[in-house]
Amino acid sequence: MKKLSVTVAAILLLTLTAFALTACADDENVFAAGDSVTVAIAGDPDFETVIDLEGTERGINLTQLLDIAGIEYEIVDGFLTSVGDLAPEPPEYICLYTSVESDFDTSQYAVTMTYKEVELVNSGVGAEEMTVVDGAIIYIGTW
Repeated sequence: MKKLSVTVAAILLLTLTAFALTACADDENVFAAGDSVTVAIAGDPDFETVIDLEGTERGINLTQLLDIAGIEYEIVDGFLTSVGDLAPEPPEYICLYTSVESDFDTSQYAVTMTYKEVELVNSGVGAEEMTVVDGAIIYIGTW
C-alpha cells in the first residue's frame, strides 16, 4: 500500500510539474496584462488608438494588429494602399514609422519623425514583417 501511495504521489508531482512548465511557457508566448501598442494614422485630424495586447500571441505583425483593432486596410502587391481613412493617391504612398529599433530602415534613405516626443524611424520592413512589442508606437503616414 505504501508503494502505491508513493507511486501515486510521484505521478501527481510529475503531472503538476508538467502543467506548471506548460503554463509558464504559454505565458511567455502571449502579451501580459497592461501590454499595449499605440497606432497613429495621419489624417485631418490624425487618428490614434492604444491597442490592448493582453492575451494576444507574441510574434504578430502590423496587419494582424490592425485586424485586432478593427482598422480596415488594403494591401496590393505586398504594399499597404489604404489604412483607415488614409488612402493616398500616387505619387504619394503610405510610409510606416516605428519606435521598434529592429524594424528601423538603416539605409542612407532613412527618415525620422517625432510623434509625441518620441523619435520614430521609417520602417525598413513591410507591414506583414513589422515587429509588435509592448510600448511600441507605429505611425502610418504618407511619403
